[in-house]
Amino acid sequence: GRARSKPVPVSVLTGHLARATLRLEPPGVFEARVSSGALRIGARLRLTGVAPTPDPVLGPAGGNPGAGAELLAPDGEVRHTVPPGTYEVVFDAGPEFRPETRRLRLEAGKTARLEVELGRALQRRGWFALDPYLLTRHSPTSSTPMAARVAACRAQNLDGIVLLDEGQSTAPPPGAG
Repeated sequence: GRARSKPVPVSVLTGHLARATLRLEPPGVFEARVSSGALRIGARLRLTGVAPTPDPVLGPAGGNPGAGAELLAPDGEVRHTVPPGTYEVVFDAGPEFRPETRRLRLEAGKTARLEVELGRALQRRGWFALDPYLLTRHSPTSSTPMAARVAACRAQNLDGIVLLDEGQSTAPPPGAG
């Protein structure tokens, strides 16, 4: 959640120690709330740096709530440290809602909050939102833990998932959703 430091030149003679002091600015804190009407809804948030700000790294692949440049808000709210800068934030809550994009300016040591209301893209009366092909770390082609995969699906407001881990029999962990 920190910006890159400025380079610090260091000279070291063979057999000697050298000390260098790096001054890192404090991270910013990003808070978001996503709703539709009066209800909070789960969402996935993708942060893209606006030049010269690079895309953030918010956590390892499969992380929860942050992975790469994405944050998960399965219950409609998220709070995470983010390097200072300017970002475009895309709020996506699955096929039922229209995605929205907002600009975020985050200063070192400060908190910025976005509240977004997503409109419905469709009414799915009688329809079931399902992702029929998901892999977890139990598959040789994915490193995503099952709990993180379930949280991501909750953030997309899916009613069900089908786990297709090659050569494995898997079930969601107790309490995963």
